[in-house]
Amino acid sequence: MPERDQQDEGLKEEAKGRAKQAAGALSRDDEMKREGEAEQKKGEAKQKLHDAKEKTRGDDDNEE
Repeated sequence: MPERDQQDEGLKEEAKGRAKQAAGALSRDDEMKREGEAEQKKGEAKQKLHDAKEKTRGDDDNEE
């Protein structure tokens, strides 16, 4: 998966998770709220992975 796509996917998943978490809270659906929290964390993890790859790539550029 291209780097930018991975970051975009992470942002989308995080936003989707936030929305699901809010909907679960409003409807008092604990399962939906937990699913939203999990999706949000998954999205955040994808973004952190992307950031780490970018930082590593930047460090490689500085070595030359």
